[in-house]
Amino acid sequence: MFKTINNARQALCRMTSQLRTGHWVAPLDPNNQCSFYTADADGNEPVTYEYTSADNKLYVITNGHKYVLCENVTWMSFVKTPTADGDCKSVQMSMTVQSPDQVGVQRTLSAAAVIRRNLD
Repeated sequence: MFKTINNARQALCRMTSQLRTGHWVAPLDPNNQCSFYTADADGNEPVTYEYTSADNKLYVITNGHKYVLCENVTWMSFVKTPTADGDCKSVQMSMTVQSPDQVGVQRTLSAAAVIRRNLD
């Protein structure tokens, strides 16, 4: 269970870090998905985090590639707070992970990110 929780914490840390420095978060994405643009040196890179309940995985989709960010995820939610101009002010994330070795052992972790570019 320690490895599963540690992996989930690392995923939440990555997501909050990228969201805080990113811009234009899609406020109308479904609750299992969060799309935004990063503010990288080469311009704006589209990134999507997507939870798929069919295989209990959280994915990061970038540059046309889909990578597994976290496994053993039984539930994931992205709650977005929209701004008046159609962007997003903040994102609250909640993830429930399950131990692959112990049936019924689950833990829920949460994190939040305020989009710094939208703090006006």
